[in-house]
Amino acid sequence: MPALTSVKPSVISPAGYKGDKVTIPFPKESIPERILQHLRFAIERITKPETVQFGTVKVAVNYREWSPYMVRQLLLRTYEREERRVLNHVLSPQDRIIEIGGGIGLIALTARRVVPEDQIVVYEANPNLIPDITNNFKRNDAAISLVNAAIVNNAHTDTEIIFFIHDNFWASGLNANASTMQSVTVPAKPIGDAISDHAANVLIMDIEGAECEVLNDINLDAIELICIELHPQYSGVTKSSELLRSLLNAGFAMDFENSWGDVVLFARPSRLKKEPALPNAPAKAA
Repeated sequence: MPALTSVKPSVISPAGYKGDKVTIPFPKESIPERILQHLRFAIERITKPETVQFGTVKVAVNYREWSPYMVRQLLLRTYEREERRVLNHVLSPQDRIIEIGGGIGLIALTARRVVPEDQIVVYEANPNLIPDITNNFKRNDAAISLVNAAIVNNAHTDTEIIFFIHDNFWASGLNANASTMQSVTVPAKPIGDAISDHAANVLIMDIEGAECEVLNDINLDAIELICIELHPQYSGVTKSSELLRSLLNAGFAMDFENSWGDVVLFARPSRLKKEPALPNAPAKAA
């Protein structure tokens, strides 16, 4: 995934900058880990296992329907790597989660390791992915609520919206581009209704650039954490910067410790770990 490399300095605290660019490094595997990863991939590319394991989560590999690139990401175990690492560090058993853009169900199943399944709702607009998600939930004995609908801005008044399906399903979304394969009409659910219906306090979003529109001018008072993958390559750097600014102005902090690449965690101050003291900070007066 491309990294976010150009955000106005007025948007994010200078602590996150290297020169005039935001730099949120990807976690690095050790050399032995990378060697084992690629050896396993070389074997599984030939044996074509029916499922792959992500920790305790089992995910089926749909060789017939998915692109070779998508299959490669699963066999390498790099699919949704950043989101999985973030969520493993920040979720609480009391959280109530809405995932917007469910993919193949891996993120919801990862969250289920911490949060009870009846506190998770997944919205996936792509009807072609519903059987895959359902299959993966079943393989993991999960009864997570799944809704085939697109989450939209509260200003959207129609009950349906056009959704564009791409060869690599993770690029499917509300905007067409050169790789669009087909368009379908799907149910539309305003984000405010989704939040209130579930009494949610956590949002997980990966919706290929539509995040800027969906979160525009939305009341997020009930939300404590937002794990969002930004897509400036689709929405544009200006709109992505405006989204960052609006979330900071709404009282969220950007959690640099738990953000990787384009996957950014926004948290209320109460959900942040205590910041370490600066090494050269003057001692407080007695």
